[in-house]
Amino acid sequence: MCGLKAPVLARWRWQSALCSLLTFSAELFSAKIGNRFVVFVGDSLMVEQFESLKALMESQITRKQDWDFFETVHGGRFQVTGAWHLVGHGNESNPSHMSHIFSPMIVPGWRSTLSKADILVMNTGHHWHRVDPQFESYHTMVENVMLAISLDFHGSDIVFRTSTWGHHDCATFSTPVKDVPNADHDPYSWLRAIYADSIWSDMAPAHLPSNINFHVVNTSLTMLRPDGHVGVMVGSSGKAWEDCLHNCLPGPADYWNWLLYNALVS
Repeated sequence: MCGLKAPVLARWRWQSALCSLLTFSAELFSAKIGNRFVVFVGDSLMVEQFESLKALMESQITRKQDWDFFETVHGGRFQVTGAWHLVGHGNESNPSHMSHIFSPMIVPGWRSTLSKADILVMNTGHHWHRVDPQFESYHTMVENVMLAISLDFHGSDIVFRTSTWGHHDCATFSTPVKDVPNADHDPYSWLRAIYADSIWSDMAPAHLPSNINFHVVNTSLTMLRPDGHVGVMVGSSGKAWEDCLHNCLPGPADYWNWLLYNALVS
């Protein structure tokens, strides 16, 4: 994705100044996961992370099923399921969606998968500005999700990936930046989604069983990569628009999986 732009993006490497991270190894990750079932749940950015991981694990993949499932040489199974808000039914264009999204009910499509998962990787955030611009019910949603996990999840690890930042006028950037861009103009509530992320780590100790390992994959490093976005898109009708939230592959999403790898392997 992103064609000629991708090789340029791949030249950049992020390095933490505070800790030493393991280098990503598809072979080691496949071995560590073993025959466990890893489920990704979220919106299109979670699909982006899944596609990135699929590319990183290519040498270890023995079977693919459609675009949303693959299996590795050690029997590990990886699947992604779309659930924009993690709770509720329907979609944002359906007026009745508002009455469902705040009820204590997880989307059936992924709650049934939850009971089969050994490792759950999830995120929600950027679609919330359309149904709850002030994120007033986000806290209730987290409680509902953790209740479902307590009842139905029999695996070992829960990973919450923090929300990523979009960059306005991203097509004007060709390199990473050294400072976090000014966020005064935030019509899509990108910052509000990021602020809400802390609710997960605040609530996990009291709401999740003690035998579950809860991890937070902090993707704030992506704030410095306005050059990594898809940028200008042209539809089949010839109409152009700017996508400054999603990223090129290879690109920043590879680093989300690098951090996921370190969380689960180390």
